[in-house]
Amino acid sequence: VPTKLSNDQKDALVEFARTCGEKDFSEEEGFLDKAKKFFDNDWSSIETKLLIDDISVYSINKALEARRLAQKKDKTFVLTNGCFDILHAGHVVSLKHAAALGDFLWVGMNSDTSVKNNKGNNRPIISETHRAYLLSSLQFVSGVFIFNNSNLANEIKILKPDIYAKAEDYSIDSINSEEREAL
Repeated sequence: VPTKLSNDQKDALVEFARTCGEKDFSEEEGFLDKAKKFFDNDWSSIETKLLIDDISVYSINKALEARRLAQKKDKTFVLTNGCFDILHAGHVVSLKHAAALGDFLWVGMNSDTSVKNNKGNNRPIISETHRAYLLSSLQFVSGVFIFNNSNLANEIKILKPDIYAKAEDYSIDSINSEEREAL
């Protein structure tokens, strides 16, 4: 459990507590103890509300801002994508290799709807906001955005990455034809 919250986190927590019916949260001493008691010592529910569920963090607009900054600073912008429904070591190795190709690595991640359309009704296992949070927590990932299409062609056209990276099991011939065309 963090020992100190930022003012933004405190404000969000107070607002969250109010929406749950708790009225006496304040800036007073013992704020975290009250928060822990309110949430029955389940800090993860607080983190989920404060850190994970803000979908705006994972937008193409944020990626476009980062792309423009990379161009302005003459840095290499790398783009990759995937579902990452069950994040595993193979994913992490591929992402780490992709990150080594440039200065900024952005990950386009399939939305829940896109994963369901691509992999079937029983997927995804992990929600898009939680998957995006996990990916963005990797130190070598600069950012994540969620996309709804079956492929990343539109986003490639928008971002115009310096490098588009795929896992080792892909070749230029095996990547999605629309994505290849967008490059």
